[in-house]
Amino acid sequence: MTETSPAFPTQKISAKAKNAGIWLARLLVVALMPFILLILPARVTMQPWIVPFQYSLPWMPPDQFGFSKAERLQLGSLGLQAVIGKEGVNILKKPRFADGSAVFNDREIKHLADVAVVIRWLWPLHTFLTIMLITGIIALWLLGADLTLGKALSLGSKITLFIVGFILVFAIFAWDWAFTKFHQLFFEGDTYLFFIDDTLIRLYPAEFWITCTMMIGIAVIAMALLFWAIGRWLWRRADRFAITV
Repeated sequence: MTETSPAFPTQKISAKAKNAGIWLARLLVVALMPFILLILPARVTMQPWIVPFQYSLPWMPPDQFGFSKAERLQLGSLGLQAVIGKEGVNILKKPRFADGSAVFNDREIKHLADVAVVIRWLWPLHTFLTIMLITGIIALWLLGADLTLGKALSLGSKITLFIVGFILVFAIFAWDWAFTKFHQLFFEGDTYLFFIDDTLIRLYPAEFWITCTMMIGIAVIAMALLFWAIGRWLWRRADRFAITV
């Protein structure tokens, strides 16, 4: 069976060039889809709405060391702004306790500075690779490779589901281990470790991160299933209209 599409004059392209283009576009779709789908919900989650949303959840524990909900909302939003905003972590040096001591200590500020560095290269990389993924999808469609596009979307979705399932299993049954390995992947040493009465732990307890992980996991699964369904539909459609030669 061969793939054809009247929407694009593929006859003007040599068979060798067309096959190379299809192979490259398929590789882009399959290889990039897991990364794109995993990072996209994280980018959506790391926005100002997440802090008030998290503190509105019934299972979010109160701060045992005295922060009110209003103070946690203010400081939690400030911490997020420090890593995603243009102001940077210098804004964390201003808040003070009643005794004049800094709300965020040097170790906490250093960690959030490291987080900001990761975001500064990870977000643009994600945007660039998203464009590459879309380019691969469009290229397969223009080249009349509907069958290959369907199979690529299905395979990329399956790989994504496998990865997110693996992550969620460890997040549910071995949270401390998974949390440690995640930070060791992006940060050197033990700069992500804090005392229980440090401000970052008080603002973002384990429940905060577990909820974020579950939200991201559910979003990734939903998107992967959607692309899998689209891929299967294209696959069956291409099979149905394929010409036997």
